[in-house]
Amino acid sequence: MSLFLSTSSPIMNEVRLLNLTSPLIALLFIAAYAFIGTRWKNLHYFLWLAASIFFYALGSALQILRLPLDTGLNSAAACLLYALAASFLTFACFLRLQIRHRHLLTAVFPALMVSAAFYFIYVDRNLQARIYIMNFGIGIQFLLAGLRIRSVARKTIDRVLGWVLICFGAEHFPRTLFTIGHMSKGSTLSMLVETPFWAWLNLSVLFFLVLLGITLISAAASDIIDDLRQRSVTDPLTGLMNRRGFEEFARSQIALPNRLPLSLILCDIDNFKSINDSFGHGSGDAVLARIATLLRRSIRESDAAGRFGGEEFLLLFTNLDRTEAHSVAERLRQEIERTQFHESGLYGRTVTASFGIVEYVPGEGLDSFIRRADAMLYSAKRGGRNRALAEESGVEHALSPDVL
Repeated sequence: MSLFLSTSSPIMNEVRLLNLTSPLIALLFIAAYAFIGTRWKNLHYFLWLAASIFFYALGSALQILRLPLDTGLNSAAACLLYALAASFLTFACFLRLQIRHRHLLTAVFPALMVSAAFYFIYVDRNLQARIYIMNFGIGIQFLLAGLRIRSVARKTIDRVLGWVLICFGAEHFPRTLFTIGHMSKGSTLSMLVETPFWAWLNLSVLFFLVLLGITLISAAASDIIDDLRQRSVTDPLTGLMNRRGFEEFARSQIALPNRLPLSLILCDIDNFKSINDSFGHGSGDAVLARIATLLRRSIRESDAAGRFGGEEFLLLFTNLDRTEAHSVAERLRQEIERTQFHESGLYGRTVTASFGIVEYVPGEGLDSFIRRADAMLYSAKRGGRNRALAEESGVEHALSPDVL
């Protein structure tokens, strides 16, 4: 961060103009981040990034232009703005990866750092101490944030982001050591610009600003692509997989031998047409959404639930045989029957569902797998509805030649 230029000679004015490069470049990233954060709601963490770069640019501009003129107030404002910039950047990166327990690193630690810097501004004036506190403090913050991000990152771009923060945090330490032999407790601000520390600081901040900007925009592009793909395989009403998404997942699991046994449950809401006809599609949608919530709660991370079409749902369970899957279906049947709906016209009405359960036969295609579940569902409907019927053991199946 640009600590603490304050002379007024013609040479220093030229230096100020040159150093304005970083704040001006920062404005471009602020605009880009603000656009991304407002355009894509699931990327709202970019608004925090925009705020972070804004605080950096403002702090840097205030120091370069020496506004306000009071040295102490200028230094205090810069310290606060740089600490906010580091905190907002760390918070945004954590928000992106949904990292919890972030307040110690994004709030408590920066507050202590700023308090210490203020002490050496107003109580014991010591420019060198302020440089060490701010640079070491922000360096530690970025190092810890980068290490935390690396520990939870699943995508390549997130691992790259972690390394960028680690490298930028680490370089705060050697560059600060360049003040040794050039500055002392009684050093003035004008002496700072003559140290190797000053040259390294401005170059490193400019380099990091561009590198971080490219990394974060690449992360945004990755997130947008993932979001578009997720929407293409998600049912908008229930939030479950749509038919395409479910079939893609099921085929991928069938191809993994260590996932066997695989069990499939086909669920159909009983007399659903009468709900739509009697109470309207709004009430029908409410029933679908509520049952989808129950289905979602019944699966593990390795399983999947999808809306197969209309009032039909499919659940695929890995490492679960048909007997165990039948127990899951029976529990779901009872939960659906006990569910109370408070939408207009549905209050006090009992909604039931029927289930067909089958276990995957090695070598068969997905279409055959689903057809067998549909046959069991049909038998459950024909047997009186509100039933969970599993395929009996020992039944031979004609394997379909359809391709997985």
